[in-house]
Amino acid sequence: MSISELSPKEVARLVKDVESTEPRDLDVEALKPLLLEAAARFHVTVYGILSRGRTKSVAAARQWAMAEARVRFGWSLTEVGRAFGRHHTTVISACAVQSGKRRVRVA
Repeated sequence: MSISELSPKEVARLVKDVESTEPRDLDVEALKPLLLEAAARFHVTVYGILSRGRTKSVAAARQWAMAEARVRFGWSLTEVGRAFGRHHTTVISACAVQSGKRRVRVA
C-alpha cells in the first residue's frame, strides 16, 4: 500500500502516531527529590546513583529510583533511561527487579 492509497483519516492517524513518539521535555528538576530519597534510603550518594558505578548498593538504589520515576512521573522507558543516562532496556530490568518478576535463566 502506498501513501496515495491512504484515506485522509488514515493519514491523520499516522501523523498523530508519529507526533506522539517525539521526545517530550522531561522535568528533570522533579527527579531531584526522588534521587535524594533513594540516596538516603540506600545510604549512597546521588552522584553514585547517576554514575557508571555497579556496586550492589548503588545498583539497588538506581533500580529503585528508575522504577519509582516510571511510576511517579508516568515517563516512558526511554524517558526514564534518558533521565538517568541509561538505555531503556536497563529501565526494563530495573522495573522487573523491583516488581520481583525477574526471571532467572538456568543453563
